[in-house]
Amino acid sequence: MVLSEEERKEAELRILGELEEEHGRRLRRLEHKQQRVRSKREQQALREKELVVAEMREQMRHEFYTERGYKLYVDSRGRENWLTPEEYEWRTKYRRRRRRSRQFVPSFKGTRLRTVLIYAGLLVFAVVLGVFLVR
Repeated sequence: MVLSEEERKEAELRILGELEEEHGRRLRRLEHKQQRVRSKREQQALREKELVVAEMREQMRHEFYTERGYKLYVDSRGRENWLTPEEYEWRTKYRRRRRRSRQFVPSFKGTRLRTVLIYAGLLVFAVVLGVFLVR
């Protein structure tokens, strides 16, 4: 089937319009990808700067506290604290006292209700078994 000249021009215009739309979509998609890459780079640069600042802060804190005689104390949860020599002495002294006092106190944590009930059940079973064997 052959197209008339007018139908052919309409088809060409329609196809050209579709191609222009596709071209526009591709350009927008490319711009969006480039923007995402730029923002990722900016975020990475910002994170790197924050890491450098955090390292500087930690180094300066360490120097500041050591110059003033502070001592690094690690508590029972693993957190690090800088303490004055007086605070450090008090904390370590308190820790030693607590540990020493706990060593000599007997622990009654092992006697639980369930353990007592198991022993009582075994005792009743042994008595019943003994009575059964005697007869």
